Amino acid sequence: MLVRRWQKLPGNALGAAVHGHEVPSWIEQVLAVLVDQVQATNFLLRRGKGARPKRLTRWWEKRKQQKFGRDPIPISQFNDWWESAGKR
Repeated sequence: MLVRRWQKLPGNALGAAVHGHEVPSWIEQVLAVLVDQVQATNFLLRRGKGARPKRLTRWWEKRKQQKFGRDPIPISQFNDWWESAGKR
């Protein structure tokens, strides 16, 4: 818990090592949370009508890359895989 908090503090060596030289200030972090809360409040005041609000993207967080499947199947093994998938 402390390591997660310390890496977000500006001017911290751990934060600079994790995020590079540009570490978000506490003001940027608080503003991002406030924007999320205002969007959630508006959604609730509309009684859940419309699209759910998405979390504000934080420039200091690493984005998760979406992966589809695994390594491709060699052509020599594709027919065996295709036949086994049809028998299920």
